Amino acid sequence: MDAAFNASKAFATSSNHSAIVELATTVVPYALLWCAAVFLLNADSWLFLLPVVVAALFFVRLFLLFHDCLHASLFPNRRANEVCAYLLALLFFVPSRYWTEEHLAHHATAQNLDRRGRGDVMLLTVKEYLALSPFNRFAYRLLRTMPGLFLVEMIGRWQILYRLPSSGRSRASSQGIILTNIGLVVVQGTICSLAGWQNYLIILGLVYIIGGCLGVWIFVCQHEFEDSVWFRNDEWTLRRSPWSGSSFLDLPGWGHWMVNNVSYHHIHHLNPRIPGYNLAACHNSDPFFATAPTLSIRQAWRSWRCHLWDEDSGKITSISELKAKGPGGHGASPDAAQSGQNDLGVLDALYDGTRVVSVPRNDKSDLSSARSDH
Repeated sequence: MDAAFNASKAFATSSNHSAIVELATTVVPYALLWCAAVFLLNADSWLFLLPVVVAALFFVRLFLLFHDCLHASLFPNRRANEVCAYLLALLFFVPSRYWTEEHLAHHATAQNLDRRGRGDVMLLTVKEYLALSPFNRFAYRLLRTMPGLFLVEMIGRWQILYRLPSSGRSRASSQGIILTNIGLVVVQGTICSLAGWQNYLIILGLVYIIGGCLGVWIFVCQHEFEDSVWFRNDEWTLRRSPWSGSSFLDLPGWGHWMVNNVSYHHIHHLNPRIPGYNLAACHNSDPFFATAPTLSIRQAWRSWRCHLWDEDSGKITSISELKAKGPGGHGASPDAAQSGQNDLGVLDALYDGTRVVSVPRNDKSDLSSARSDH
């Protein structure tokens, strides 16, 4: 994998020209689509839904340009990335500094079973799930659905948690939340006054729901798919995780552009300093990069069935498959006392980043499907 990383370095170069083009071809259409939706709403036409749906796609693309800024890869200058990230974040109600800290933690811990709970979508092992109380099993099943993740992430986290300075993990992130809240009053208040509050709520609500659900799905299928592999800390390495747990989402050309090429997620996790506008070129530069797990849209949608990591088989599985195997399929269920001791507050763990209950690794786990370091 070191050779692959070295090969990727040539593409970890940013360009002011490319950054401006990417922003201009996204911000301008997004603004025009909003104008079109407002015009059609004022005309009492249901055709306003057409620009709203397209605006939701550009909403996702804007967020992924913001994501590049967090990695200091959109512009060559770090300060330019920070300023751009702050301004773009005001469109998503996200404090850029806080989100940067969480997202970099995700890169530092992806596919590591012993370091879950920060910057990721919570994935439990089979044993951890069986140790939950019935209520928390229900909560976890809800969390592992698109509506559940949308409510928890896009509403609970983005709209509530991100407004509270006390939720910041550092002084800088807490101050960033305050600055973001001030900026939201100015930017969102201006948009609301120009569009009219009723139009604003309708358009923003639909864009947020459609774009948010699409974004949640993309994130899930990039790390929790049928062939993804997870490791305990003693087997995990930073170079190993891109090929064991980051997918290449095979989209049509316009789809890759719309998600700022984050569909080449194995390349992004191999070298996060590569800007989105260089990811495809890097992927195509070496045949080895094509050996990453590749998902069609249909296969990516099946990622919603990837609920649990089974350490005994070394594979990801679904709750329905676990039920089909019966109580003896993964050992006896814990008694009530053990269940009470190991019970996991799923939503609390998601919000405060605490690590889930650690289950001793089964040394006989079959991790042969993991791709070895190169």
